[in-house]
Amino acid sequence: MGFYTGSAKDKEYTEQKAQGFVDRASEYGGFNLTRDHTVDSIGRYWFKPFLNVDRVLDNWDYFGNLKGGWNSRGLSAYPTPSTTEYQQCKEGDGVSAWDDKGWWRCLFPSKSNYNDELSYSDVSNDSENKHGLFFKDYNSLMDWNLEMRKLVKQKYDETIRFEKERENIQQIYDEHAKDLDFDLPAVEKDNTKVSEYQNGYTSSSKSVRIRTLDNGDIEEITEIHQRFPDGSKEKKKFRKLIPKDGEPPVLEDLSNENKSGWIWNK
Repeated sequence: MGFYTGSAKDKEYTEQKAQGFVDRASEYGGFNLTRDHTVDSIGRYWFKPFLNVDRVLDNWDYFGNLKGGWNSRGLSAYPTPSTTEYQQCKEGDGVSAWDDKGWWRCLFPSKSNYNDELSYSDVSNDSENKHGLFFKDYNSLMDWNLEMRKLVKQKYDETIRFEKERENIQQIYDEHAKDLDFDLPAVEKDNTKVSEYQNGYTSSSKSVRIRTLDNGDIEEITEIHQRFPDGSKEKKKFRKLIPKDGEPPVLEDLSNENKSGWIWNK
């Protein structure tokens, strides 16, 4: 229903809202969403009370102040109604509620002649949250805002971690390919270079395969092939798993699965 109950639909809506917050902040750049006051400041301008141009024009007076009262959405105010507005709501058998933008809305039993007005039944029967989330008291709205801020910070942290992992993907070779005598790009299909017998081998190549697993984790498979002057070859294989939840990457040595080096593959 449109009233917040903590249902699966409500949580899904909240997740989407938080992700949209992070995506929009990323578009503009320069925001550190790990700071509470930054999240609060951005939310104040992007998600409440500025829902759209019509709402702004509909609720600003000549002095630049937000005003409540009757408008295209019926009887509303930000963030709380005046005594007169509350009285009008009660006398019309309306129910006080707050939308997820922070606006107080009076939900009457039936619609009046306002285009965007929602009735109590419109909200209570909105099982898909098409009209957004509504809260029956201001404390519930603030609790939801706290949950939103926590989610925004978590999703922002995840975004930063993944960006850093992608930027530093070359590190997978730092501990396991230090004997290579040349630098390779971070992601490369196949590359081979003759090394003039440096470091004991005549040539070396490596390949990287990157894919996203069904559970959202990122898997990197790295293979390093080396050929030595005596004709022998060695193959090294490593698997790096980058968890989607931001946990530290796990590096696994798979070289023993396909031994083909030194004396056993001349």
